Amino acid sequence: MVVETLTETRAKLSALIRAAEQGEEVLIKRAGVPVVVLKRYEEPEAEPAPVQPEEPEITESSEPKAPAPAAQVTKTPVKKKKKKADVKPKAPKKAKKKGKAADTKKAKKKGKKK
Repeated sequence: MVVETLTETRAKLSALIRAAEQGEEVLIKRAGVPVVVLKRYEEPEAEPAPVQPEEPEITESSEPKAPAPAAQVTKTPVKKKKKKADVKPKAPKKAKKKGKAADTKKAKKKGKKK
């Protein structure tokens, strides 16, 4: 069994995988504590198909069963889509003044109030 630290494992992972493929088990430790064993993957053996239990005998009763009640179908109303002509156009929004012109107007108003 090959024993490696996590740091060493990172450096030579390909070589350790090849060793595991050849049947060698690789023990990887972190801070001196065993964490992982790297070994070759083996296909599990095919399990036999599960045995089906025998079905119980079906006996007919003397009284026939009543048919299940039919499902009730209800129609949901369909909403009409509005045509473009039916929709009222929205009023355009007024643009706010920005920049130096707006600032100078505010400054003038403030100056007049004094």
